[in-house]
Amino acid sequence: MLDLEPYEFILYRRLAGQDLFDNILAHCYQTGFSPNIVQEAPRLTSSLNLIAAGIGVSIVPASIQGFWNKQIVYKTLKAESPCIAPIYAVYRVDANVRVQHVLELLAAPARSIQSHNT
Repeated sequence: MLDLEPYEFILYRRLAGQDLFDNILAHCYQTGFSPNIVQEAPRLTSSLNLIAAGIGVSIVPASIQGFWNKQIVYKTLKAESPCIAPIYAVYRVDANVRVQHVLELLAAPARSIQSHNT
């Protein structure tokens, strides 16, 4: 297990991403340490800029891998329970037919998972 206690952390600002921030801290506390947060970034990509500048380390969603891939290193963290942050589809109220179709496609796996778990 990687000992993260001595590192300075950069986290995505709680006001901008409460679920992600809270999930990260909850998992840190469950593993027995409180991260030394030295900077909060307004965007995930901003935190990557700070990491590339050598300010500290961070815990980010797997989906952000591929940004700054030459100046920073991504390591998979193992956890007893997966850290899951909710995601949302955002669209206009008067969405056109193509957007409605994409929304239906996005909802299909969720319905499949829900019916499989019951």
